[in-house]
Formats: sequence, C-alpha cells, structure tokens
Amino acid sequence: MNKAKKLIAMLLAGTMVVSAGAPVFAANEDAPPEMMGEIRNILKQAYVEEIPEEKLAKSTIDEILEGYQDPYTVYQTREQYEDFIDGIENEFSGIGVYIEMIEQGMMITSPIEGSPAKKAGLKEGDIIIGAGGYDLKGASYAEAAAKTMGEPGTKVMLKIKRGEEIFELEVTRAKIQVPEVTHEVLDNHIGYVDINTFGNETPKHFGDAVEALKKENVDSWIFDLRSNGGGYLWAARVLAGYFVDSKKVVVIKGREGESAETGVNLGDIGDGKVIVLINPYSASASEVLSGALKDYQKATFVGNLSFGKGSVQVMYPLSNNDMLKVTIDHFYSPNKNTINHVGVEPDINTRGFDALEVAKMLLSGDSTDMMDPRYKIGPQNFYIDDKLMRNEESFEMYAKLFQDDEFNYIDKTRIETLRDRWVKAKILGNIEDQTKWKNEIEKIRKAKGLEGEDPFFAEISAKAESEEMAE
Repeated sequence: MNKAKKLIAMLLAGTMVVSAGAPVFAANEDAPPEMMGEIRNILKQAYVEEIPEEKLAKSTIDEILEGYQDPYTVYQTREQYEDFIDGIENEFSGIGVYIEMIEQGMMITSPIEGSPAKKAGLKEGDIIIGAGGYDLKGASYAEAAAKTMGEPGTKVMLKIKRGEEIFELEVTRAKIQVPEVTHEVLDNHIGYVDINTFGNETPKHFGDAVEALKKENVDSWIFDLRSNGGGYLWAARVLAGYFVDSKKVVVIKGREGESAETGVNLGDIGDGKVIVLINPYSASASEVLSGALKDYQKATFVGNLSFGKGSVQVMYPLSNNDMLKVTIDHFYSPNKNTINHVGVEPDINTRGFDALEVAKMLLSGDSTDMMDPRYKIGPQNFYIDDKLMRNEESFEMYAKLFQDDEFNYIDKTRIETLRDRWVKAKILGNIEDQTKWKNEIEKIRKAKGLEGEDPFFAEISAKAESEEMAE
C-alpha cells in the first residue's frame, strides 16, 4: 500500500492538458531547424506571455524562452506525443515496476501484478543497478527509465542486487495498463481511494469507487494523490464536484485575461472526515483538486509539499506530424493562491513517515474516549486511539510528529514545509526565495528561544561538501 512510488510514467494536467512535464520515458528532442518558423508563429500567437520579437528571432525553443522558467513548452516527435498521451491514461510499455531512485540505482518498491517484472521474479527491495549494459548508479529517474522502457516484445538485460547477491536477468518488455483509480476499506471503517492519474476514465472510476465504499458504510475518507502527476483539467473538475458541487474550482490567467472553471456536480461523498495525501510528485491536476479542497476547507492534507506545477498546456500539431506543447495559461486556486513553483502545503508534514499510516492513525480514535489525544489539523478535529501507543512503531510515529519537544506539531509541520520550499527554491536557482524561507524558519526558532541557524542547513552544506570531495 506504500505509495512512495514512482511509476515509470510521467507528470501532467490540462483542459487540454495541465501537464507537469513530458513523459520521462521519452526525452524531448530539439526542434528541427526547418520547423522553427512554424514554431515561432505558434509561440507568438499562443504563449502565455507576449514574447519580444528579438527573442522570437532566436534559433531554438530554449533560447526563445530563456528566462521564462518554463520547461513545459517543448517540441515532441509523434512517437513522444503518443507516449505522453499513453502516460495520462496510465498506459506504457516497459518492465512494470514502481520504483524509488537511490544512489545504487532503481529500488523496486513493488512490481506491478501481471507485469514482466513480476513474472520474471523481481521483488520489492530488489535494486536494478544496471540495464542494457548501462550502470545506473547515480542515474536520474529519466535516465533509468529510458533504459528500462521500450517497445513491447523487446528484451532488456537487468543487473539486480538482492541483499548481498548480484545477478543478471533478461526481461521482455510488455504493454502495461495501471488502474486509474483503485479503492478499498481500511481498518473496517475508512474509505480509501487511490487516484493514480486524471485520465479519460478517472471520473467514472472515481464515482464507482465512492458509491461502492458508501455501501460499505465507511465513516471517513482518505484520497491518495501521491505521485499523481496530473492529466486532464476537466477530470479534476469532475472530482472536485464531489466535494464543492458547482462552485469555482480553479482560476485561469493568460494573455486573454482571467477566467474561472467550476466543479462538475455528478455526486458527493456524503459525511465523514476527509484526508488527502500529497507528496512532491503530486502535480498539476492533482494541485487543481488540492487547491480547491484546501480553499473550501473540505479536507486535511497529509504528506509533503506538492510539486508546484501551475500552468496549462495545449498541443499544437505541426506540418511534419510532430507536436508543439505550449504553455497558454497559469492556474491558481479558487482564492487565487499561487501554485506554480510554490505547491500545496500539507497540514501535517509526515517527515519521512508513510503518509497513509499517519492518516490511518489520525482516523483511529473516538471523540467520546477522553483518553484519545485530540488535535485540530487543517479544518478538522482528529482523535488518535491511545491503544496505538502500546505499539512501538506507532508510538515512535506519534511521538516524532505530535509530542512537544522544541516545537509543537504545528511548528514542526511549518518548519518541514519551509525546508521543502527552500529546497525547491534552490533547485530553481531562486536566491530571493531561499533567503525568504530561511528567514521564516529563523522567526519560528527565535519565537521558541532558539538561537543559531537551523541544523538542517548545516546538514545540507556538509552533504554538498562531501559530494564535492567525492568528485
């Protein structure tokens, strides 16, 4: 059930498409020089910001968009485009694993049922340290994915580390279809809905899941958006309708001005507490839905700061049958909170613990049991079953998240989220925001009588120094 997973897939979201990026399994190519005139005309007419003529005269898309911080306006070959659309529908070709990238390579968090990886005997915890003769040590997610994905029927030789054993295994790639939505009852009373993408069938599957769980008389809900990179904007609007009816769901701003999209009211979830799980790979359409639920105070958010992808793309066909994906709008929450490069904040930052386990703990207690600790997190009150404190693992999680030491649970979450924001700003090279978030952390520390810099920054510096020495 641990969804600290990345599928060999992609991030995305739109009306069109609201997309967090191109498929990781197909690298973007430079546009052919003979297509640049056509591309310049599209960018001139459609791009979210007016581009000066002197910039349009540049010879590549990257040069034209230099300074716009927009990795989502890209040229795609027909094959890359088809992979991209397959990714929205959670369909791809490869070995079929959920992974986490670690220093040694790709660690399998779980093989997909019925996949080539599962049939070949790969297991949770196996580390793919090589693929197709390439060493995956230190590889990026995109680099590793490019080596393991490929056409159905093609073979790839994998080098596997299992414990202390290292062996090779040949796997034949196949077409993989991952369910867009799955659901189950947890702990005999919680309706759990795992939303993997916002594809064409997601609204139907979501509605079916909600109705099935309501028949099981669940009294609370967990909606899992972790590692959901987005999909179609209209799908996010339908899901939002289950919580906010036909109220405003997202504000869209572009060159033509400002407009709003509303929820599509096809049903509701009824009563009960609602928790939404997010992580750094929750993006685009996931953030449309999250922004709406947060603004209307319909849910408590558990996990980590989301990706921060607040722009809308449209696909423009080119005369050579390739495609140009162009950012045409930015989107904001109903209260006009910025999402791009900012993300959606969790109400409780899980700080390395499995967000689902934290959510289940929050929904474990009873308001009538005076022994159950009580907390207001986001817009809702939660009661944690005191019996969980007898379990060593549960108590450790509770203690680190909720017991006061230097900080209470609210300050702990705020500091962890500010650290996440600082890291995001550092990745983007935004020095102004790095200073801003660091100063916010210092304010919290000073209010608690703590002097000196947050130890987090010393750890970051030490790690960077050791990496430089290793190089």
